[in-house]
Amino acid sequence: MISPDWMRAQLSDIIWIQISDHSYAECATREYISVFENVFDEGHWVGCFEAIQHAYDISIRLGKKSTSFLQVREAINSALKKMDRNDPLFLSIKLIELSYNDAKPDEQALYLSLVQRIYQQNKSCADEEHIHITEASFQLLCRLLKRANRTMELQSVSTEMAQYYAICGKQLANGDPSRIHRAIDLLQKACRLYDKSSDRQTVLDLRACISEYQRRALSNMASIPFEFDVKPIYTRISQLFEGLSLREKIVQFGLLSRIYRKRDVKKQVLDNQQKFLSTSLFTSKILNDEGHTVEVIQPLDLQNPEGDPETLFKHMVKYVSESRNLDETICLQFAYGFVKNAGQVSLDDLSFLTEKNAVIPNGRNETIKFGLYLGLSGKLYAAMHILLPQMEHIIRNLVALCGDTVSFIKEGCEEYKPLSQLFKSDKLHEYYDEDIIFTFQSIMDERAGANLRNINAHGLMGPSIGNGGAALCFLSLIIKFLSLYSVEANRIMKKLSSKRKEIETQEQ
Repeated sequence: MISPDWMRAQLSDIIWIQISDHSYAECATREYISVFENVFDEGHWVGCFEAIQHAYDISIRLGKKSTSFLQVREAINSALKKMDRNDPLFLSIKLIELSYNDAKPDEQALYLSLVQRIYQQNKSCADEEHIHITEASFQLLCRLLKRANRTMELQSVSTEMAQYYAICGKQLANGDPSRIHRAIDLLQKACRLYDKSSDRQTVLDLRACISEYQRRALSNMASIPFEFDVKPIYTRISQLFEGLSLREKIVQFGLLSRIYRKRDVKKQVLDNQQKFLSTSLFTSKILNDEGHTVEVIQPLDLQNPEGDPETLFKHMVKYVSESRNLDETICLQFAYGFVKNAGQVSLDDLSFLTEKNAVIPNGRNETIKFGLYLGLSGKLYAAMHILLPQMEHIIRNLVALCGDTVSFIKEGCEEYKPLSQLFKSDKLHEYYDEDIIFTFQSIMDERAGANLRNINAHGLMGPSIGNGGAALCFLSLIIKFLSLYSVEANRIMKKLSSKRKEIETQEQ
């Protein structure tokens, strides 16, 4: 039920905003203080804190020497003394965070002492019940010590907290298996707090422990099995490949890869956000095959999902990656089998794709042809080491053709732009198809996706990735891309389009 003093506070606040009459600001402050005192509850602290926060925000605009501001500070200090660091949750911490910057020196000293006691009291209980309060009080304590220029104490407290994180993390890891990811998170926080020089061996020991827990976490993760009938998919693919020559099968294999329309993907992500509220509630983590977290995707804002374009883009890449890993990969595996069953592919069989191809830079034809040969001969892993850097060079060449620079000058030296910057080139987006750009970006250069280019460039691509679904999608995609600029491939695509229409007509 809304109390009368809350209603008076709200009305006075609104009138104060509208007409800037200080008497209404003073009235709103008094009423908010009254609400704070009447609903004061250490356990259910959010409501009373919201009231005093409103009072503080209004009173400080009246001046730090105003009666209203002094009344608010008195109410806060009285509450802090009343709780004396024994509140079970976050009220003391939030009140100090709110008022510390505007406090007098004697009050600041009192607040610092109070936060130190809250921190030590909760840190002594190394369990999950107290860890959130310990973290919050530690973060506030660090800010206060830094503000007071107490560097030695700050370093000591950081080391203490690192030890606390390490103890809690190991306790969690050796207890409930479902808490292993939380344990890893705590140990990583410990590593960040330890001094990298004086505590180097401790950090190395923790990193070894983290690696062990990450492997354990992977083995603990349960898959979610599901079954569906792939016979209709296989039948459709076999119809598309029936009666085709080897060249036609190669082009058909490329045509099965998808160019994702950026606008459609965005719409689908936003629609899913409305259907599945989990996208607005939980953070997603992308793990590699060693259990390392390679990307953290924050949830979309429920009210304004497009307010953070970077986060929305990560969700779009994740959506595309999941689509590739399921339906697209299944189709391409069947198609890949039809190509390999057609007989051994020779280098000459691929000349129609690479010779006189307008998109391939001079001198790269034979290298790209050999990469395609490896991929279509069942050596997909080896093919990735050739085709990924060659595709990056093609994109670099496209950016230059569109009139943008592909390098930057730094301290008198000229360095090539990374692929991530090339994909963001304004000129490239102005003159080239944004859907093709987005499709290659999502598979080559985004940690929320397959990230094939970067994994390969750092020597991290093993057989499981190099022979996996994303690699197969990339092989198909690059064939499709090259076919767009090959005269012979264009002729074949027209024939295959007619064949597809015939099949669709028969199905109807």
